[in-house]
Amino acid sequence: MAISARPAWVAGLILVLTIAAPVSARAQDGDDRFIDHAVRQIACAYPPDPTAMLLYLNKTKRIDLKKGARVDSETCWSLRPPLAIEGVRFTHICASAEDPLLIELFPRLYYRGPGTSAGTGLRLITNAERPALDEWIKRINERAMVKGDTKLVVGAPSFAEGKAEVSCNSRSFLGD
Repeated sequence: MAISARPAWVAGLILVLTIAAPVSARAQDGDDRFIDHAVRQIACAYPPDPTAMLLYLNKTKRIDLKKGARVDSETCWSLRPPLAIEGVRFTHICASAEDPLLIELFPRLYYRGPGTSAGTGLRLITNAERPALDEWIKRINERAMVKGDTKLVVGAPSFAEGKAEVSCNSRSFLGD
């Protein structure tokens, strides 16, 4: 009886591997496309629109839209697991939108608090040291084909624990 059960088991394993391999390849391709998109957004070569990033992170269960913390007209989430981009790991993401239609369409992504607008922006928080971030900025600028000075800002985290945050905001492009 074990002899006849073995071919069915082997056939089942082959079927699972045949189906799973293309699914894994597609998931990896999606991750590669996401990282390319994320690099272009955070490199700040042009004004950001974090909507697609946030929707992808939600779809892949890296953020929980219901657990976003709303602070100063932006929403912030923990990234689970941390998001690795070009060798640097980010633990949190924050986003804001200037466009009232985006705020209305995506109330779990964006909100507008009282006072002045935060602009449309994206912030990523990391525990990386500044020298590692300086090298990282060179890598992402090269990958995103940024020419000249970047509008990417590196500063102290204002939302969560970490050593630094990198951000791109539409307000950086005013007057260009």
